[in-house]
Amino acid sequence: MKKNQEEWIKDEIQTKVLSAYFSKETEDRVLAHIHHQIHERRSIMKLSKKKMSIVLAAAMIVIGSATAIGAGRIAYTSSHTNKNEAIHSASQLIGEAEKKFGKAPKIPEQFSDGSSYKEGYVTEIDAWDNAGNRIGGYPEALVSYTGNKDISLSVCKPLDNSENSSGMPQTTETYEDILIKGNVDNYLFLPPDQQPSEGDQQLEKEGKLMISYGSSQEERKAFKSVTWMEDGLYYHLYTFQDVELKEIIDLAKEVIDSGK
Repeated sequence: MKKNQEEWIKDEIQTKVLSAYFSKETEDRVLAHIHHQIHERRSIMKLSKKKMSIVLAAAMIVIGSATAIGAGRIAYTSSHTNKNEAIHSASQLIGEAEKKFGKAPKIPEQFSDGSSYKEGYVTEIDAWDNAGNRIGGYPEALVSYTGNKDISLSVCKPLDNSENSSGMPQTTETYEDILIKGNVDNYLFLPPDQQPSEGDQQLEKEGKLMISYGSSQEERKAFKSVTWMEDGLYYHLYTFQDVELKEIIDLAKEVIDSGK
């Protein structure tokens, strides 16, 4: 594609994003979903600034994401959610997810801190090869909770040759014979044309900062997340909220205990 065509596409996407209205709640939900995907695959492929700008902008338009993984013939995955397909009952979501998973995932209606189920989606994550051919897919249940903490829970049944790995966890804890892995990742969101400082670029090189492009203004956030495997399903509990990682780990234990 010619350079002027690339710039035109980028400008068109940016214009559509900036002209669209996103409430703070929707913005946080979209960013959390996008970076849930990026977080899971970030150690596999590092996107360039141009690619990250387009990925973030396009993702905000469709309320979805496209990120890379590297296992077998899979080159990248993509997924999206449609607001019109939101499921507002945890029991209904469990039932719909069970049809896809072949088993019922653990999805609490409410946490002990008061955070409660708001809405959820059962989606398909598509796997693609380098030529852009769809070579498979796997289901995912995505849940938003609201209350004292706005948190999200993802449950998926990944392909045998896919990899859900975020590198070495910063903390681990074994609970009910299940290994819980926790991480705090620092993010810097920048407008597409803004250059990060030399200090931030150095932090990125050291793996201490993730720089993303496509926001309307500079913003720094910490992405707290915990992951675990249970009964063949992969769980990911995460938030951009200002809470301690231990609190998210405690909520993960409640997910594990739910359904008993």
